Amino acid sequence: MEWVIKKMSRRVTRTFKHNLNQAHIERTLKFCPQCNLVWSIAVGGSAIRYTDMPTYGLKRIVCKVCK
Repeated sequence: MEWVIKKMSRRVTRTFKHNLNQAHIERTLKFCPQCNLVWSIAVGGSAIRYTDMPTYGLKRIVCKVCK
């Protein structure tokens, strides 16, 4: 019976870590008021722009392409 409890508790931990990763991704997204696109910085330093992304609650910062 104890092994069932251990398995179930591990599953909860994995789900919690996934939620932390999703929150990190949401913090890196920004909205450009000039081109009206959501953007983020890639690992190589280039700007990735998203056309079909909701903008509610994102920081309004001009992207690298518009600067």
